[in-house]
Amino acid sequence: MPVRTWELPLLLLLGLGLRSQEALPPPCESQIYCHGELLHQVQMAKLYPDDKQFVDMSLSAAPHQVLQSFSALAAAHNHGIPKQQLQEFVQQYFQPVGQELLPWTPEDWKESPQFLQKISDSKLRAWAEELHQIWKKLGKKMKPEVVSHPERFSLISSEHPFIVPGGRFVEFYYWDSYRVREGLLLSEMAETVRGMLQNFLDLVKTENIETLALELDFWTVNRTVSVNLGRESHILNRYYVPYGGPRPESYSKDEELANTLPKGDPEALWAELKAGAESGWDFSSRWLVGSPHPDLLSSIQTSKQDEQKGAWFNYDLENRKKNLEFYPSNLTPLWAGCFSDPGVVDKALKYLEDSQILTYQYGIPTSLRNTGQQWDFPNGWAPLQDLVIRGLAKSSSPRTQEVAFQLAQNWIRTNFDVYSQKSAMYEKYDISNGQPGSGGEYEVQERFGWTNGVALMLLDHYGDRLTSGTQLALLMPHCLVATFLFHLLLSFLS
Repeated sequence: MPVRTWELPLLLLLGLGLRSQEALPPPCESQIYCHGELLHQVQMAKLYPDDKQFVDMSLSAAPHQVLQSFSALAAAHNHGIPKQQLQEFVQQYFQPVGQELLPWTPEDWKESPQFLQKISDSKLRAWAEELHQIWKKLGKKMKPEVVSHPERFSLISSEHPFIVPGGRFVEFYYWDSYRVREGLLLSEMAETVRGMLQNFLDLVKTENIETLALELDFWTVNRTVSVNLGRESHILNRYYVPYGGPRPESYSKDEELANTLPKGDPEALWAELKAGAESGWDFSSRWLVGSPHPDLLSSIQTSKQDEQKGAWFNYDLENRKKNLEFYPSNLTPLWAGCFSDPGVVDKALKYLEDSQILTYQYGIPTSLRNTGQQWDFPNGWAPLQDLVIRGLAKSSSPRTQEVAFQLAQNWIRTNFDVYSQKSAMYEKYDISNGQPGSGGEYEVQERFGWTNGVALMLLDHYGDRLTSGTQLALLMPHCLVATFLFHLLLSFLS
């Protein structure tokens, strides 16, 4: 979850009912960053290749002055401002992206954290040292002006410095920061982690226990739905954002997508797109399955899904059935430890084998559908590798644990090989060829925090076994048995 003005309702939303015929409130009150003619004209003029660029720009004057000047300009051109004049207006009243932040080197960064000594392979250890260096490049802190003139910024002020994901993402996000903090703790940067946690707590309230209770209450009140299956009724969680208008950071894309609808309510589409963004999976066939056109983003139905063989599936509220497509998120309860039957972990391995997931040598695919969306095939994402690997590692079965290791080995080699070629970590990877990923609404981003964090976690956990050598063969079941027997033999010999 980014902490920009236009994203705040995702955190603080009070319960609202979504009906397509009702006018929905904007994401925030700002007539510059969240809704209104200025935002519409600038974004639809496509002054920048990425819509996020404009809403990340801070103001050079007070908001009321900017709006007054824009109103005069719009009136002078009968509300059809030519692109050149619009560009000149933006240059006059807005600052370039990134003016609210300063580079920051964490004070608790040190040269040689202890986990490095657990890595046996010398090339991987040297690589881990370079990954440890990346934290210094991702450190940011707020300029004083963000506190003294908050109305001029879309970025919400935070007291403590923080680590950003990288690339176009110069704010901190909920689940990105989780994996980043795991990596920071391995790098022995506890004070940096403490500050980042406090920033999140400050966004809601100051008392830790009360804040966590507020977060749980929010999901219980505003993100649950009752589903009746036969005689049983279940309360399920879902993603649901009943706010109107296009997403400010993807404004022109949302407007153009709405124009492709043969009929229907664009507000309902835009609310579903926001729910997809709330999920972090923006976007994926996970939210399209069950619609008449499951490869079109305009068919998105995020708020109609929820989540349970060895896997837990989304439940399609619209069609009243489970979505049986493969997604790594189907194994989230394993990672979270939310299960009572220890045998379910080994059933999950059977599920992965039956789905042919173990045949991919560069990582676990995000789905088996190639829709062109970034949270689909052929992309693989670090947090999803983590879900599956750590979930399987909870098994008491040596074979299942060995599969977890082999999956970790594959992902580490993909990261290492690409880094060796490009000197960069990426937000996602193409698991069909072992190269940086693609697809979605923007170009693949470099210097990525959560990829860094997961790589360090795997290097710490499996560092005595991981190697930088040739890519593994496909993990077909007979290969897994052979690999397990080989390591079992080594353990007896030692």
